[in-house]
Amino acid sequence: MINKLKAAKYNKLYYPSHAKRAMLDRLEIVGKTPSPTESLHQTFQWIKASFDASKDGGSSAYYRYGEGWKGSYPETTGYLIPTVFEYAIFTNNTEWHDRGIAASDWLLSIQHKEGGWQSLQIGVKCDLRVFNSAMILDGLVAAWRVTKDDRYLDGAIRGAEWVISKLDSSGFYSKNNVVGGGAFDTLVCACALMAMQLLPKNLRQKFILKITRSLNAHLTLQTENGWFNNCSFHSGEVALLHHIGYTLDGLLISSEILKDDTYYQAALKTAKKLLSKFEVNVQLPAFYKPDWSPHLDLGDKASLCLTGYSQIAIVFQKIYKKENDLRYLNAALKINDIVSSIGNYKSSNSGICYGIPGSYPVNGNYQPYQVVNWAAKYHAESILLSLSKCVSKSIS
Repeated sequence: MINKLKAAKYNKLYYPSHAKRAMLDRLEIVGKTPSPTESLHQTFQWIKASFDASKDGGSSAYYRYGEGWKGSYPETTGYLIPTVFEYAIFTNNTEWHDRGIAASDWLLSIQHKEGGWQSLQIGVKCDLRVFNSAMILDGLVAAWRVTKDDRYLDGAIRGAEWVISKLDSSGFYSKNNVVGGGAFDTLVCACALMAMQLLPKNLRQKFILKITRSLNAHLTLQTENGWFNNCSFHSGEVALLHHIGYTLDGLLISSEILKDDTYYQAALKTAKKLLSKFEVNVQLPAFYKPDWSPHLDLGDKASLCLTGYSQIAIVFQKIYKKENDLRYLNAALKINDIVSSIGNYKSSNSGICYGIPGSYPVNGNYQPYQVVNWAAKYHAESILLSLSKCVSKSIS
């Protein structure tokens, strides 16, 4: 009881907007399911608020109950950029094109002379970090595709070179990284490949060989049943759905760019397990144990990690397009509806209105009492993909 009272005080659950959302979550009451297009527009209403809250070109990392909007987050602003450009095309709205350019320019302005970017949000003292820097490459490559302005390509190449320089002899990114040797660094490899494939062939080959060796090293973290070791910020006893999503998407993108089926098959192995879990239980918990049993982070039940939900929906849609198995598409669309219903929450508080929380219920173990911009990014991307509005990561 004392801990609950402390949480209520710290997260200012006495604010009406906070209290109402927390109570609805506790009662498992969500909004009606909007159409995909309606949910997309709602989500971008929140994304717009996240950019407006920062006023520097970047998107605020999250709205935190009890603290308000945080500073711009370079990492997640980076991978928001491609989705912002896609939404600009979908809506034929130049405002979003301009926001994508402004965000890209901001990221170039804060790029460290070594080539990498800081971890965490602006205003927090922190070192350069491999994973965060790699995610920014996605945005700069997208900006180059849209504008053909070589400033963005040059920044992406410098960033990729810095990221690759942090590989150790075993093929893992053990230096300047939040989890040295984390399975989800497959997405680091994929983002580096996005940039390096744009180099002249004689220059890109040495980098691609290093990245391929790294991908192969990360495959050793996959267990026989498709689970991944080192797939969470926490102990090796659980894998976070969000990080599984990173891992699988990294393998799919890498397979596409390298035209190597090995990485696709590894992703498919895990996706099959997740699909079967979803079809039986109609949900995917935030954390999985090595035997694919759920970790009950709320004592008697498991919370949902909404970012991970949307990432898995994206993975399922990509696999559907390759396998032509409607089970993956149906599951992806159901997941989109679940996240859309949870996000369909109107409030006078712009930090909560139509935002996607880190966890459902909002007090779940992943980013509790936070409405995060990366959850909004992946939900929007999943909807755009369902509407066939996302571009391939491979341009070769």
